[in-house]
Amino acid sequence: MRNDKWTPENLSKTQEKALESNDFCELESYGDFGSYRRVLLGDDLKDSLLGLHNSLKPGPKVNFYHGLLNRRADQISNILDVGCGMGYTAKELARLYKNANVVAVDISSDAIKYGTKKFPEVNFLCQKIEPQNRAIGQFDIIFASEFYPFTRTSDSNIHLSYIKYLLSQLNPDGHLLIHLLWGQKESIFSTISSIEKELPEFKFSIHTVPNGKLHRIFRIPFLSVVFDSLVRLLLRRAPEKGIVISRN
Repeated sequence: MRNDKWTPENLSKTQEKALESNDFCELESYGDFGSYRRVLLGDDLKDSLLGLHNSLKPGPKVNFYHGLLNRRADQISNILDVGCGMGYTAKELARLYKNANVVAVDISSDAIKYGTKKFPEVNFLCQKIEPQNRAIGQFDIIFASEFYPFTRTSDSNIHLSYIKYLLSQLNPDGHLLIHLLWGQKESIFSTISSIEKELPEFKFSIHTVPNGKLHRIFRIPFLSVVFDSLVRLLLRRAPEKGIVISRN
């Protein structure tokens, strides 16, 4: 099944509507672009509902993924954050990997303007991410958090084309990290088995990603995942999931 709202063309159309307003009170905040524009025009982060669209405190999440990689932070030289939004995750990547050049890309011009001003330690680019595009560069880590089309479609061909595009930009010992807030049916989790068969030279591992507060408390990934699973089971909420792809 396909949901074409996520395509770069349709995202551009949605963004154009948001860019028509210079009064944040006129903008709805339940969509990414409306929320981003409200913030850029001076709205409060809470009132703009930015927390629904971007992780505002992604430090624990970034630390968790780093713990999965078995690499020292000073070994990482180049990082790409695709679908970076307003740049909060890119900022945390720059904090952890102090020696790395962090490149953050998003289709939203408002998000890129905000990130460029607020997080000067990150190199921001405003552009669409499409498999037919030229490579952005070569990276040790590519991070894709809630990046379309890994959610909003269950088309394995679309997922595979984007993964191949991103993997082509990984250094030989690099890692592609895909983070999803929920394991919904229209996502890469419905196609991951077939994609793995298409790419036998790469290793795929799926992880439950704990709530940031629990990860700060327990520090040890295994314990934080166990307690997170128990909490979500009691609340009947699906866990956040992550996929790590690296060369065999």
